[in-house]
Amino acid sequence: MKEVPLVSILVVSFNHSNFIEQAISSLVAQRTNFNFEIIVGDDASRDGTRQKLLDLKFKFNEVNITLLLNKKNLG
Repeated sequence: MKEVPLVSILVVSFNHSNFIEQAISSLVAQRTNFNFEIIVGDDASRDGTRQKLLDLKFKFNEVNITLLLNKKNLG
C-alpha cells in the first residue's frame, strides 16, 4: 500500500515543451524525509508538452506523478 503523500506539488502547463522537463526534473531531484506527489495539469498543449509529460512519468516511475491531460483547452 502506498503511503499517503504529506505534500502535493501542483504544476500547471500549457505549451511548455521547452521547460517542462527541467521543471519536473528539479522537483524529482529534491531530497526529502517525507512522501510527496507531483500533479501536473496540462491544458491541451499543442507543442509536444503532453508527450514529454508521458515520457517523464515513465522515466521517473518511482515518483508519484499524476498527469491530468485535458483533451480540450479549458483556458
